[in-house]
Amino acid sequence: MATVGDYAVLADTKVTLQIGGDIDRTYPFSLPSNLNRDFSAVMTLQMEAEKPGGLKWQMDVNGTVILTFTHSTDRFCAIQEVFGAGILQPGNNNATVKVLSGSGRLEVSDIVVHFQVNV
Repeated sequence: MATVGDYAVLADTKVTLQIGGDIDRTYPFSLPSNLNRDFSAVMTLQMEAEKPGGLKWQMDVNGTVILTFTHSTDRFCAIQEVFGAGILQPGNNNATVKVLSGSGRLEVSDIVVHFQVNV
């Protein structure tokens, strides 16, 4: 069966997460019924760590952690993470970004998941 790449935009706006404030944000998203779970998927996002002191954070998809980082210096970059598409499901899904420990602020935006669909 032939497949093509597709994507879903989870967020376009920036959120700020930090210990002592909002520590997490969940992004609900929906995927089509022709999702092919045999191929890897890719999560992309833009992030900035401001004045971090051991600022540890993670992202999970449907409860499975797909990336974890700890920052101790200011950082601004795009992140691209490949993960098993078996985590995804047709219909409703959730991705959560969560600050786990440390100090400073984490800003995330422009979150997109790329996946394969059957045609």
